[in-house]
Amino acid sequence: MTFNVVQYFTLSRPYAQALFIEAKESRQLNFWLKTLHVLSILIEHRSIIAIVRNPSIPNEKVKNILLKLLSEIKLEADSLLEEKLGNFLRLLINKRKLILLPSITLLYKNLLNSSRKILEATVVSAILLNNNQKNNIKKKLEKRFNTRIKLKTAIDESLVGGGVIYVGDWVMDGSIKGKIARLSENLKEA
Repeated sequence: MTFNVVQYFTLSRPYAQALFIEAKESRQLNFWLKTLHVLSILIEHRSIIAIVRNPSIPNEKVKNILLKLLSEIKLEADSLLEEKLGNFLRLLINKRKLILLPSITLLYKNLLNSSRKILEATVVSAILLNNNQKNNIKKKLEKRFNTRIKLKTAIDESLVGGGVIYVGDWVMDGSIKGKIARLSENLKEA
């Protein structure tokens, strides 16, 4: 079964919302964020994918394998959290939805950030930004969006110069590559 991106998020949303409500009520928001992040990485590993897709391995055994791997990472869960985690994994495994873990994780993280009044921004630049540049960008974004900003950076040398800023569905393209593309479009229209 294959899904497009919209379907992944549509299918993942109820799981992320239910988990967020549970985590908030039990005051375990960070535990679940870390656990979801680790699970997302685990289920993308080739050997785990082979186990999950193998119909001869019972669902309960798949769940136990994942729980054992998590316990070795030492996420510090008490018995009640372990039970809830086991139930969550059992639900995803039985419904054949483990593949949704990365999108569940992203949606959960968005809910968590929203509850904390934090927006994530990603700055992709042609060169490495220094701390002063990062702080200036962060301050300007916080002023523009009137909220705290969690800034991530990445480098894409194909931008030639400048950069692109992503905040949710808002994008500001100040890259030379973007300017050339816009100029090219304008010339085609003329």
